Amino acid sequence: MLRNENSKQLKQIIGPDIHIGTDEYDVAKQDGPGKKRLTESFRAYTNELIRYVKSKGKTPHFWGSLKTFAGEIPVSNDAVMDIWNTDFGDAKHAIDLGYEIVNMEHRPLYIVPIVSEPSDCMNIRHVYENWETECFFPDTVLPYGHPQLKGAVSSLWSDISASKGFSMDDSHYRLFPVIPLLAEKTWASHVLDRAYVQFAEDINVTGEPPLVNLAWRVESIAKDGCILKYDIRNNVKDQSGNGYDAEAHYTELVECDSDCFLTFNGASTYLQTPLKNLGFGWTLIVSIQPDEDFCDSGILLESDHGRLTIDMSLDGGIILSEEKYSSKFKYILPKGRWTKLMLTGDHEGTALVVNDGEYTERL
Repeated sequence: MLRNENSKQLKQIIGPDIHIGTDEYDVAKQDGPGKKRLTESFRAYTNELIRYVKSKGKTPHFWGSLKTFAGEIPVSNDAVMDIWNTDFGDAKHAIDLGYEIVNMEHRPLYIVPIVSEPSDCMNIRHVYENWETECFFPDTVLPYGHPQLKGAVSSLWSDISASKGFSMDDSHYRLFPVIPLLAEKTWASHVLDRAYVQFAEDINVTGEPPLVNLAWRVESIAKDGCILKYDIRNNVKDQSGNGYDAEAHYTELVECDSDCFLTFNGASTYLQTPLKNLGFGWTLIVSIQPDEDFCDSGILLESDHGRLTIDMSLDGGIILSEEKYSSKFKYILPKGRWTKLMLTGDHEGTALVVNDGEYTERL
């Protein structure tokens, strides 16, 4: 943030709130006058940011940490304090100082993907049955409807997501169930007082908003949950019962003894399905035989959302690409013989099984 009257930064933020951060400033290792000087300087810095944001017509939010940075320089309470860790700043202390607060306690409300603490995925049932907006660790419970308590917010922190290929689909999987939970807890829990089972049933029926399918759900009438199963002898018709027939573009049907298969020759030959994408919980089974003169790479699956590529160079493998991320299975397909690939994907990763267990790997 630039303190410049001509700065366009604040104008680009269309919402009413701006979070200025200001937490976990490490003064704990300092002793004596040095610690006090840093603490007071940080309090002055926080106060200046609050005043500046407020002067621009926005509501400043900042992390509750004034217990850690206790000092003499005043910090304006013309801001909302987000209570995230009661060791840094607790709800009662903030209210006594005159702040409006938001419950963002890390123990029930933080999601840190791929990290077990506090939680890779929120335990929705546990939070529903054991937490209310007024509850703060370890035993503070504010009166219902306290005028300084403005609600509750969950946070997803992508601490190691970039290195693990964590996508927006992964974020949506974790965040979407939290939205109805917080809506129930902040708007209606004291009024409805219903059991979790009823809440879960209602949410399952409601699902995502109309015309929205960020979870990439695909309907299936098959008892075993199969989405599509192609019969290449019958013009690539879907045998699952769902009617997701494919269109073959310039492929050739080859019959060999009692078996048959489709051949693909270059980018102009492909199968096109009516599906766009398929959400977590999917399994793909396909058999493939690259020719002896097959080039070093080719696309096995592709959509606007991602791609599965075969790379048969010495450092190749089977590459899964989505957004800006690429992950690689180290298995290199052999040429001149059939190989059965089974790929499965869930919110924890993607797994490869070759020839019913001959080779396995998980990303």
